[in-house]
Amino acid sequence: MTTTLQYTHAAPGNPLISVCGLSLVKRAAITLSRAGTTRLVVVAHAADAAAIRAELADKRVTAAVELADAPEGSVLSGDRVFLKSALESETSANWRPVAGPQDIPAAEDMLIASLTKAADGIVARNINRKISTRISRRLAPYAVHPNQVSAIVCLIGVLSYPLNAMGSWLGFALGGLCYYASSVLDGVDGELSRLKFLGSPLGAWVDTIVDDIVGTAYLAGLYLGLHRQMGGELWKWVGIVAIVGYFLTILPRYWLMITRVGVGDHQAIQAKRSAGEKRGIARWVDFLATKVFRLDFLMFMAFLLSLAGLPWIYAGFFALGSVLSVGETIYTVSQLRRR
Repeated sequence: MTTTLQYTHAAPGNPLISVCGLSLVKRAAITLSRAGTTRLVVVAHAADAAAIRAELADKRVTAAVELADAPEGSVLSGDRVFLKSALESETSANWRPVAGPQDIPAAEDMLIASLTKAADGIVARNINRKISTRISRRLAPYAVHPNQVSAIVCLIGVLSYPLNAMGSWLGFALGGLCYYASSVLDGVDGELSRLKFLGSPLGAWVDTIVDDIVGTAYLAGLYLGLHRQMGGELWKWVGIVAIVGYFLTILPRYWLMITRVGVGDHQAIQAKRSAGEKRGIARWVDFLATKVFRLDFLMFMAFLLSLAGLPWIYAGFFALGSVLSVGETIYTVSQLRRR
């Protein structure tokens, strides 16, 4: 499929205007490549030709690029930022004109609004995204890779272990804050990936592994801290049950991601499981897992309860939930093995 990006009606330099870290011409070329364009014709002012060639010498642009004097195939005005959905339905919600610097904020607003995912939970949609998208918007113009953000998420999340292990109110409160902050920042790596087309199979695996490292660190510190604070053997054994249940949940999911899904993304497992009809208790388990007890909700509640001096409530319910989640994981594995 041949598509033309036309810039001759705009002022020289227009294709090179940067919006959220990518020039108009590069963002358009990558979007069109991912939409199925195999040959991209760019019609622009001669003064911009060399810079356009440099911009489009990018492995994310998979279409064959040509600079020409006349349009061919389907013609699109290049002086705009558009989403992939705009190629199917050109409504005002899918694109914004960018004639100059004065139009950049509105174009960025549209791109940022598109980062919210249908799979987002209540906390992610109404709290976390409002924070993370502001961070992503400010990081986008710089050469910050999503995997670098994941490394920071890991460091902040792992810091919850020694803080929780102190066994004091301050330690639990700071540990809960680190845990929740890692949840908010965890959204930034995915947002940067989508904003700048930097997603990769490696990035998906890094994101998943970091989530599980952070979760293990927080839980280990939480139960150790409660053991030190309250004494006795109760919280030691509750912690052992919770962490064993946690691993019995995540390890089979890694097996599923490797053998059945092919990508390191927990949501891909959920999508495959959701493809089948659920009845009876399976329907309720799925509702609780996908709508209520999502990771964003759990991490937010861990922070609030720690701040309130009640980390034992979260620790107790998580231990119970980890046992139940083992059953849910067995159900998921059995369903996907049958398909």
